[in-house]
Amino acid sequence: MNRIGLFLLLVLLLPGMAFTQNTPAEKYVQAFSERKNQWLVRNQADSLTDLLDKRCLYIHSNGWVQNAGEVVKDLATKKL
Repeated sequence: MNRIGLFLLLVLLLPGMAFTQNTPAEKYVQAFSERKNQWLVRNQADSLTDLLDKRCLYIHSNGWVQNAGEVVKDLATKKL
């Protein structure tokens, strides 16, 4: 990439990067989400039971939709 192309790329990307700073609320949600993912990986159904609201819907990447109870049950039975 020549210098002009690199300059244009930086000019286009830098303004967007300046506005992506996380607020304390966003950092909290991200940390909470990471904990939830670790619980899923470690098969900690009891932790998820305390976390997930009964109205929660879990939408998988293939479009499959489950409620909180189904997610915990499938995790406990190792279906997930």
